[in-house]
Amino acid sequence: MGSDDVEQFVSGVIVAPPLEGAEEEKVTGGGFYRASSTKAATFGFNVQRKTADGPVTGELEYHNFLTDEDIHLSDFTSLTCADTNSDGLKDKCNFSGMGINKTTGMAVTCDVEVHDNNEPGNKPPRDSFSITGAGCAPSSGELDGGNIQIHKSS
Repeated sequence: MGSDDVEQFVSGVIVAPPLEGAEEEKVTGGGFYRASSTKAATFGFNVQRKTADGPVTGELEYHNFLTDEDIHLSDFTSLTCADTNSDGLKDKCNFSGMGINKTTGMAVTCDVEVHDNNEPGNKPPRDSFSITGAGCAPSSGELDGGNIQIHKSS
């Protein structure tokens, strides 16, 4: 165990080691999609890793008017972005975080997948948002308004 490991243990703060292949990443977004034919889900987020070996930080607000979930995430454990259509631009990000369902007061751990398909996000092919996890009712959809932006690494 290195001195950094001991210091983290003594301080009570446990820092996950950097993921192999982790990069500087930043993804932001906000908007809404149809959770049902009559109810919407809204979201806003800013999630980033400033350095390849650094922590993932950010915030996510999510409200699903169908399930009445009102979720706030602020403690992120992972962020990965990829080029899934081989055009040289990253178009999909996955991130995971912990927070609270403000409706129930219960702790949640959610996994989010977003796709940045076009500018603006509601123009075909539309951007999409998906959320699942412990305490998060699965929900997903293509954006009816808003935008998701995967920012280029510096």
